[in-house]
Amino acid sequence: QILAPQNFKFADDCYIIRVNDPSAPAPPALACAHVLTPAGPRIRLTVPSGVLYAGLQAFAILADNPREPYRNYANAGTSCGTDTCWYFNTSKVPIGGGVPEALDMPASAQGYSVNDKMLEARIPSLTSVQNYATGRDDRPLQNNNVIFAFQLSSNVTRDAEMV
Repeated sequence: QILAPQNFKFADDCYIIRVNDPSAPAPPALACAHVLTPAGPRIRLTVPSGVLYAGLQAFAILADNPREPYRNYANAGTSCGTDTCWYFNTSKVPIGGGVPEALDMPASAQGYSVNDKMLEARIPSLTSVQNYATGRDDRPLQNNNVIFAFQLSSNVTRDAEMV
């Protein structure tokens, strides 16, 4: 399961994605759901039946950042080292309920600051000449360079990375 920071909003459903690895087994029949908890939104992937093999699993869910901007400051008192963390854990729940058994060590990842909304962000359409010049190849299983276009809502007034 994934415990997201407060004020993130998620779509009602999510989609399991086949990992691009020819040696990987077919993805299991995973179920995906999210609920709002007092600690924040919780996304839970479950295996209704069958086996979840060890390895990379992938899913997609639509999400909205919090509406109000905020800064994510360093905080040595959290497991991720900043005020805003994402928490991950895996467990096995006995059939019929009971106390879940941890399968892996829990993990956390640093969240990020949410800034004012950009005016626009998109992946622009390219001509065939531009595709060739930038190495873009949208065919399945091909390496690809993706180009993003964006317009900020205000000027950047300091020298810093825009991440």
